[in-house]
Amino acid sequence: MADFPKSIKKEFTRLMWLANDRETEVELNKLEEQFRLWRDGKIPPGILSDLIHAWHEGPNRELWKKYSLAGSKVHSWLVANAFLDGVLNDKDISENVRESFLPYLEKAIDAQKALFGIDESDEVEEVEVNEELSKKWGFPIANDWTAAVYRRWNS
Repeated sequence: MADFPKSIKKEFTRLMWLANDRETEVELNKLEEQFRLWRDGKIPPGILSDLIHAWHEGPNRELWKKYSLAGSKVHSWLVANAFLDGVLNDKDISENVRESFLPYLEKAIDAQKALFGIDESDEVEEVEVNEELSKKWGFPIANDWTAAVYRRWNS
């Protein structure tokens, strides 16, 4: 992580683990559906056991690698990407970390732009802009985070 004060580093770390918890919860909810099917007698215990194993070796392991193996130098990048993906929201980012966070958010937007092959000439559908968040962050932010990424380049 950049040369941030300890309090900022601590906040990025907190946000990173919050993102991890939220992504893990999404994956656990998918697994919970399989438990429901088992309780309803629609799948046998052996199948459920295999699904648990597959969850552990698949989504759970990927999230563990993404977050647990991340050195402190990438916490801010993980947070920026989690913000753009809608895992974290504006209410999660405290005022004291906001200024330090903006450069990482800008670079994450550029990376997503490159990933999706979007350039400045691409037409974007109109989206509803959240005026309060846009004022706070200094650039247009839509209520739909995916649209916000596209909207950012055409402002």
